[in-house]
Amino acid sequence: MLIECTACPVQGLNCGDCVVTELLTPTGGEMPLDAHEARVVSLLVDAGLVSVAEADGAMSRREPFSQYRAAVG
Repeated sequence: MLIECTACPVQGLNCGDCVVTELLTPTGGEMPLDAHEARVVSLLVDAGLVSVAEADGAMSRREPFSQYRAAVG
């Protein structure tokens, strides 16, 4: 799928309500771990590589998508 913002009929007017803007703009910073991430952190604790206190404070962080465009394109 190719999304071309320059062809959008409401470009510049409704970007704040656009799902593409929401997906590509990092907001909120840190989020709780999902099930897969929590399992990995649990394995690190079990292996003694991470303390329980560190694991309890573990959070996910949403990174800007632009970092990955070069690898995908």
